[in-house]
Amino acid sequence: MLAACCALLGGAVVLLVDREPGADLEVALEPTVLAPAAAATAELRETPSGVSIELQVEGLRPAPEGSYYQGWVKSAEGDLVTIGTFHAREGGDDIVLWSGVDVADYRTITVTLQREGEGPASSGQVVLKGTVTPTGE
Repeated sequence: MLAACCALLGGAVVLLVDREPGADLEVALEPTVLAPAAAATAELRETPSGVSIELQVEGLRPAPEGSYYQGWVKSAEGDLVTIGTFHAREGGDDIVLWSGVDVADYRTITVTLQREGEGPASSGQVVLKGTVTPTGE
């Protein structure tokens, strides 16, 4: 089965990613200067309702009271879609986020530190970042 191919349609290059339902893909998330001791692995799994993204996080301090972490996927054009929130105040086990958009189109995964009550937009305070590379690329 062809994992990825490019097709030329009307002058535009389109990336087609062929994934089997339930196929797993792992993505390493690297720390930023805001959380230099942190690291994570994101395990992505296609489901009928979207993409399940399970984070295995190490070295990320629990979010301080009044704040939380928020996961995002980002397209090449810079469009952000939230994939969920967590605080890890009682440990970082079983962090499961969900994407309703195709990760072939939204390849960057980030985690930001957010302040409660400051609205739904990204704070820009990225603590972890990684890029999805579909099999075959």
